Amino acid sequence: MALAYFIYKKDIYEKEPPGQLIKAFLLGSLSVFVAAAVEMALGKGGPLVEPFINIALTEELCKYVILMVFFFRKPQFNEPYDGIVYAGFISLGFATLENVFYVVEKGVAVAIVRMFLSVPAHAIFGVVMGFFVGGAKFFKGKKMTFLGLGLIAAVFLHGLYDYFLMADIPFLVIFSLLLVGIGVAVSLKAVRIRQKQSPFIEVSPKADPRA
Repeated sequence: MALAYFIYKKDIYEKEPPGQLIKAFLLGSLSVFVAAAVEMALGKGGPLVEPFINIALTEELCKYVILMVFFFRKPQFNEPYDGIVYAGFISLGFATLENVFYVVEKGVAVAIVRMFLSVPAHAIFGVVMGFFVGGAKFFKGKKMTFLGLGLIAAVFLHGLYDYFLMADIPFLVIFSLLLVGIGVAVSLKAVRIRQKQSPFIEVSPKADPRA
């Protein structure tokens, strides 16, 4: 909820309708069931196939389809930052329900760890995806390139994060922590870039995107 509020607060020039944000969050949550079904059907894979294909591609593709089908063409999606808003809320909806299942299955201790690691990671994947998808809608000459990068970048980061966690080499877990730390910095930079590209800056009294 804190991460969702942060993303919403940074939408400083033309905020999205609350109904659309709730819809994004709920659809992201429901996509957990689709992803889980696909992952169960795929089963276990090799040390690269499972984290990058079975998990990362499946989960990020579910989020991406929701973003493109339900929000990309909507009139409310009217500034580059909106890609980050919608993809962020979809990803956080996914991460929230996923975490509920981890609480039920493995207990509160695991959920608390995930709250500070896996949930922010999902938010980072969403911000990165939304950064490129927002660019795709408003920088027409690069539309297909940005759309492709939105999915590829999210899948790559998610797969890398899971690979470090799932590898049988304990010290690699440190790299998952490092990836989240770097991802936070990159996400904040992505937010500032897309804020400054808003077509509503000149008509908004909130002229400082660093607020």
